[in-house]
Amino acid sequence: MPIYVSLGKTTMQGVQKIREVSQRYDANRKMYEEMGVKIVQVYALMGEYDYLSIVEAPDNETAMKAAIAVASRGNSTWVTMPAISIEEFGQLVSDLES
Repeated sequence: MPIYVSLGKTTMQGVQKIREVSQRYDANRKMYEEMGVKIVQVYALMGEYDYLSIVEAPDNETAMKAAIAVASRGNSTWVTMPAISIEEFGQLVSDLES
């Protein structure tokens, strides 16, 4: 299944409700499962972004729908990108001419 990487930032609403982050994560995980999206891993970050999420989704449309559904709750904003393994990338570029 395709892999997607999302970088999230907490909004002011999310900061005000930061103690609810575990409950929000559980609710998001359940919603993702219902959409056919599997959460591989989620990390809290220090720096420009507050969260890194790695998920598997059947296609771009489902990944986009899931990201919009989470963002529409108002606690965070997300940038989502499709990702491929370095092995797949190596295969893609192996036949390029120099």
